[in-house]
Amino acid sequence: TLALLVCVKACQKLGVDTTQIHTISMPGFGTSDRTKNQALDLSKAFSTTFKEIDITKATTQHLQDIEHEGIDFVYENAQARERMQILFDYSNKVNGFVVNTSCLSEAVLGWSTFGADQLGNYGVNISIPKSLVRFMIKNYPSTEEQAKILHRVYETPVSPELLPLNAKTKEIAQKTEDILGPYELIDFYIFHHLRNGFTNEKILFLAEIAYAGKYESEYMDKIFKNTYTRFRRNQFKRTTLPSGVKVGISISPRGDLRLPDEYEGEGN
Repeated sequence: TLALLVCVKACQKLGVDTTQIHTISMPGFGTSDRTKNQALDLSKAFSTTFKEIDITKATTQHLQDIEHEGIDFVYENAQARERMQILFDYSNKVNGFVVNTSCLSEAVLGWSTFGADQLGNYGVNISIPKSLVRFMIKNYPSTEEQAKILHRVYETPVSPELLPLNAKTKEIAQKTEDILGPYELIDFYIFHHLRNGFTNEKILFLAEIAYAGKYESEYMDKIFKNTYTRFRRNQFKRTTLPSGVKVGISISPRGDLRLPDEYEGEGN
């Protein structure tokens, strides 16, 4: 959603019609009616060119071709890679380029599929942490109609929607913050580690003050360790990120964060 808003703003500044923005909905095995409808509503509200391409048939065929069964990371990654293939090939068709939608939090954690949503031609969100992404969407200056849709997006649980929906409610079952932890905590750790260069002990000390009464110390320590472990293990994904704008913190492998792919550093 934020990537779309950036594209809309760019078109406005350049005097280009927003129909030049191609928004493609690619529902899969875990796509909820809620997010599917929000994608269509966003396209209409900002007057973009909309197309829906269902990926379930193509992904099912691919999983059969590689003789894979079961719902696991292969099942999830196959969907993400099918989507990126569509985006790149469709961008060639319309003489366009793919706007990467990954944010700072996802890139630091490696919360993306290698060769899929981690790719693109330019990353407009790559220096924006997820908590700020959500804030910007909620507070974006817009018409009443647009604001209603953006608020619905803001209220939607963060999810890649790669696992089947809840069998009873048909709602999103795969919620990112249930797996990784609250983004407000994660982004707090990222900021003080990468921007301020604070030690692990100082970061946790500050977290104790900032989130006193909201999170238990043991829980905050658990999320910190998970965040830092994911950061250390996913430089190989950041090495192949597309170019992107720097806003405060940069994790560009060509600039501020030059680490070897096999980086497994300990401590601060």
